[in-house]
Amino acid sequence: MQIMEGDLIRTIETHSSLINHYHTAGVPGRADLDADQEINYPAVLRAIIRTGYTDLSVTSSFRRVNLLAALKAAFDVANL
Repeated sequence: MQIMEGDLIRTIETHSSLINHYHTAGVPGRADLDADQEINYPAVLRAIIRTGYTDLSVTSSFRRVNLLAALKAAFDVANL
């Protein structure tokens, strides 16, 4: 969505009632959810939480060997 449309947070807030699944990945290259890519995931994750979303999501990360460590780092940065 970031690549094709951008404006992630406004789209999430505007259309949250229509979204029933989130698939996260860093941009570019489906990298980790960290400060080395263009999406500000702490802000995006907080926006998703503000909508009341409580279902599962999927994360792609093709750079880290330990995906759980990558997810923990992303959520720690977001203070979640």
